[in-house]
Amino acid sequence: MADVTNLNDEVAALLNEVRARAKAADLAGFVAAINAEVELWHRRETTIVVVGETNRGKTSLVNALLGTTDVLPVGTPVCQGDVRQLR
Repeated sequence: MADVTNLNDEVAALLNEVRARAKAADLAGFVAAINAEVELWHRRETTIVVVGETNRGKTSLVNALLGTTDVLPVGTPVCQGDVRQLR
């Protein structure tokens, strides 16, 4: 997770540098676009939806992507229409 945080910080720094150069060049429209991107970047929130047939490994996939085996329970009784929100 530290690598992702470092990458986020690097991208935010680059966006800030581009914004400063755009301001210096008096490119107001470009500055506004960069401001919008910086705002989105700072939110650092992504929505991912995982859907599929019963017992096909969706939970295992999410756990693997998160690098753990204990975020979402595996092998529990089927719960169709179950919604889980992770932050």
